[in-house]
Amino acid sequence: MGADSETALENSRLETVNEEAQRLITGDRNKTYDHPLDNFNRIARIWSVIFGIEVSEEQVGLAMVGVKIAREAYHPKRDNLVDGAGYFGTVQMVIDERIRREHERESTTTHSAYCPKCKCNVEFSSMVSKSDSGRNTARGYCPKCNSNVVRILGKE
Repeated sequence: MGADSETALENSRLETVNEEAQRLITGDRNKTYDHPLDNFNRIARIWSVIFGIEVSEEQVGLAMVGVKIAREAYHPKRDNLVDGAGYFGTVQMVIDERIRREHERESTTTHSAYCPKCKCNVEFSSMVSKSDSGRNTARGYCPKCNSNVVRILGKE
């Protein structure tokens, strides 16, 4: 038995298919390929052009599950199960991240503040947060020079 086979056998004793899939989709692969929402969006745009229909990010994940099912039906292998479970997990990550980003967009407001680098008032987008002293602050970036800008909004 080769080293890779022994490692795979040992891993299968230590983790379930779902545990391994969860570890993979939240670990290095997420750093390597970007968040599934962004990665699947790029794939969906390519597939949309190829197939001539609109393809969603969720459909990309589900199609990849289909690939793993087809491979498993032909030649059963743990990797197919792990990847299939992983793709189902990434579909949930796509849904969750889209909701998070929509909520973030809804809670983002526009403010004006003085940019010390540009030496002028600028309009910037920000999320409002509470400072340690209890005051609401709007923090963002100058659209001209990308410097940090802050507007203290008060306690209310």
